[in-house]
Amino acid sequence: MKNLIVSIALVCLPSICLAADISDSKRLLIDRLLEQTGQSSKDSAALLSKAMVSQMLPAIRHTQPNLEARAYPIIADEIQQIVLDKFLNDSTIAELMYAAYAPRFNKQELEAIIKFYDSNAGKKLIKETPAIMQASMVAGQDIGRTLLPLINERIKARLQLEGIKIEQ
Repeated sequence: MKNLIVSIALVCLPSICLAADISDSKRLLIDRLLEQTGQSSKDSAALLSKAMVSQMLPAIRHTQPNLEARAYPIIADEIQQIVLDKFLNDSTIAELMYAAYAPRFNKQELEAIIKFYDSNAGKKLIKETPAIMQASMVAGQDIGRTLLPLINERIKARLQLEGIKIEQ
């Protein structure tokens, strides 16, 4: 466990250190881009807390079936507060975002991207992206379902060829 923590720290710390070298003007551009695309710390916190609540509450209901119903809004509120505190009051998330964007885009590119997102086409792209992503996910799931019988057939054949027995 200690090795895992050290490994994670070694992977994450360089990113945070790199973010320290980013100019204030570039940080402002990244902040603007993140706001435009719904990825600001506030937006991300709202999405993450919603996702965490929707995942954790059913698990808690399963493990604590006798928990009073009035406990669930309290639990949801605490999850949301913790996530908001982490995203809005702690600069770690922002620093990670700066470290992700800064080496990939120079100031001129960030300005051009922001200008595009300020245009009608850019605004439409931002508006339509969730629907596009949803349609893409549905299409991917449909393709996956059609491939499942072939995948099962090929895996069974390969395992039999290798002499590995499987239960039917």
